[in-house]
Amino acid sequence: MKRIHVNLIISTITALLLSACSSKNEVQPALKKRYILSNEYNSTNNNASIKYFVNDVPATLGDASTSKIYGEDLEVVGTDVYVLASKQPISGGAYAAVIYKNGVELQTVPLASGIYYNCLAVSGNDIYMVGTDFPSGGVPKIIQWKNGTVTSITTNTGASATEARPYDLIIEGGNVYIAGFETATGSPYNRLPKYWKNGVAVTLSSGAGSYSAVHRILVSGNDIFCAGDSEGKPVYWKNGAINSLGTSNGWCYGIAVSGADVYTAGAVSTGSNIYNAVSWKNGIPTMLSNITAQGTVSVYGIGVDGNDVYVIGSVPDPANNGAKSVFWKNGILTELPTVTGNNGYAYRLVIK
Repeated sequence: MKRIHVNLIISTITALLLSACSSKNEVQPALKKRYILSNEYNSTNNNASIKYFVNDVPATLGDASTSKIYGEDLEVVGTDVYVLASKQPISGGAYAAVIYKNGVELQTVPLASGIYYNCLAVSGNDIYMVGTDFPSGGVPKIIQWKNGTVTSITTNTGASATEARPYDLIIEGGNVYIAGFETATGSPYNRLPKYWKNGVAVTLSSGAGSYSAVHRILVSGNDIFCAGDSEGKPVYWKNGAINSLGTSNGWCYGIAVSGADVYTAGAVSTGSNIYNAVSWKNGIPTMLSNITAQGTVSVYGIGVDGNDVYVIGSVPDPANNGAKSVFWKNGILTELPTVTGNNGYAYRLVIK
């Protein structure tokens, strides 16, 4: 019996040790990846180029020795990374919209004069771009490109002519959402914040005599969130209802939702011709920068991964008479690497 008890004790201890080791070495859920699209430019030689970063690993797109390339949008589908860029020969001439997939040119769309695409979305085998048609002598309208077919979203002729611009594009649940602004018919100075769902306009609440715009849009469950500005101040909307982000002049260029929390990011005035970066959690601000000389700290997006909050943008770089491409993680600034002498700005962020 004694021998049996010893064996039982040894077996029990072994099982506990194995259980402890298994728990300690258990594979934790993988963190999401951080994708950042960063633009670089050189004011001396007029070069422009783009990189995207997967976490901290860069990938350069295109050949900056032959073309000027401007990053417009970033989309991640599964393991595939799509980038929309505007490209112009280094010697000048017509622009083209170029879609890259995993660093390789997937499609090049020659652009007629006055056509400009700045938003990208991918759904299954379908590729969407949204942009603006700037007609000679007319007012701009929003256009949508899907697999080569162009559709007008707004009207810029006749009695119902309006001016409109898009700033963001997403596809959620099979629905296509475009965010931007449109002027009121017959009142070119009344700029209304809007989004379009499958081509149908939804006007968001704003002040009387509004001068407003939606810069980012997302869908979370049954709720639609938008970020932008109204009457020159940063705001966000939830299901059309406006939420103020303070009384300082500024704008909001990023929005993310995690559980019941709403995260937004933008820039606010902190002095004469001075704008600093700020993020908000449920409307409570956290300053990300503190420049005191005239200049602007720009913000273009925000994302959340667990307890980590990321914000992208740029900070002034007086040495190069321009800006540095940066991101903040939980308020800590990191500068993205650029070619020596180049300026830059981090323009699009995906956490996935």
